[in-house]
Amino acid sequence: VVVGEGGTAVVRECIHRYSGERYAVKRPLRNKVGLQNLHNELRILQVCVNESNPGIPLLEDFFYDSDDNLFVVMELLTGGELLDQIVKEDHFTEYHAKETVRKILVGLSYLHSKGIAHRDLKPENLVFSHSGEDSPLKIVDFDLAKLLGAGETTTPCGTSHYMAPEMVGGHKYRLAVDMWSLGCIVFILLCGRYPFWADTRNERDRRIYNCEYEFHPKL
Repeated sequence: VVVGEGGTAVVRECIHRYSGERYAVKRPLRNKVGLQNLHNELRILQVCVNESNPGIPLLEDFFYDSDDNLFVVMELLTGGELLDQIVKEDHFTEYHAKETVRKILVGLSYLHSKGIAHRDLKPENLVFSHSGEDSPLKIVDFDLAKLLGAGETTTPCGTSHYMAPEMVGGHKYRLAVDMWSLGCIVFILLCGRYPFWADTRNERDRRIYNCEYEFHPKL
């Protein structure tokens, strides 16, 4: 059963042959970028492997097949993406938004304590463990994540609607770019739309760089 699919990898549900436990297994699509991205995700998850955190999916195992394809086995998350809830509810109450952000910060603060920048934080990459109201909200898809520590980098990456001004402007950036992305998510939770909407990519980048946004007056 396919539980998720992107441009470079596919995630399927799998069942342990002996224990019957259900897991998620991620494998790259048959291209070089997919394999590189999954190797990067594995390295990031291995940094977190010795400590359990409710905001990060557990790495269970990894292996290669006879064709040197990498398979990464992780905790199976069954509660759906945060994006699904946003589409269903249009926008959240302040209390619901606050609780959602609190759950996101559990994982994000842990990543930053390890010096890891996710660099693609967005509702599609936030998945609930289960469908209950008390479900943790986990950060997934670490293929663009990078171990920065206290350092800087300049590589622009991620999803354009959530990119920080430093990335848009081609400047050096640090872990704080994830906090900008989180701010965009908070805006969407409360307003139901992107903070920096524009008809063209250039206009959107300009608005991001100058922090020009509008909150709907009726909300």
